Amino acid sequence: MDQRVQRVIDFIEQDLRRELSLNEVAQSVNLSSSRLRHLFKAEIGMTPEQYRRSLRMYRAKEMIETTFLSIKEIRDQVGVSDRSRFMRDFKRAFHITPAHYRARFIKGSAGSKGSTDLSGLQVLLVEDDWDTREVLRMLLEHFGAEVKVVSCASEALATLERRRPDVLVADIGLLGEDGYEFIRRMRELVLLRRMGIAKHLLDPRVPQESSECD
Repeated sequence: MDQRVQRVIDFIEQDLRRELSLNEVAQSVNLSSSRLRHLFKAEIGMTPEQYRRSLRMYRAKEMIETTFLSIKEIRDQVGVSDRSRFMRDFKRAFHITPAHYRARFIKGSAGSKGSTDLSGLQVLLVEDDWDTREVLRMLLEHFGAEVKVVSCASEALATLERRRPDVLVADIGLLGEDGYEFIRRMRELVLLRRMGIAKHLLDPRVPQESSECD
């Protein structure tokens, strides 16, 4: 391999989060942008921009398989801030969305360790990150659970007033909210229900919060 191409590859791989222009990369090996693009494609079969995009997706795929990072955190690690662009590039590379890939990968791992039957289990899932929410929903439904999905604490509390799930799965770090405070209020609601006291009757002077998420 041409040593200049290898240097460019090393330069790109040093930090995928860094935004690089083709001109900047070309200057690092004393070539023009057009000459570097031609030489790189002749050696690698793709342009430097295409190589970096492909490398980002393969790194993301590896992190989905080997870490507990959220999809958003993985996007940040590989230098793609735009969610739509990340999903589009990942799907172009692997013919599946990141959330579906993680769910399929986890289901395959779980299946190899024995079956899990959650048939009939009613689950309330509280998660503000769309990708994480989708992964958890798909996994729970795959194993038979009936899943109600909400994205914020106020909507979750409103749901708990109407129904009684068997299991609550909640993100403690809810965006813009204190997850621990949500858990405290949820326990209070359960206690009041056991005592036969409706929440809105506890103090009728206090206006009720909106159950709509922003």
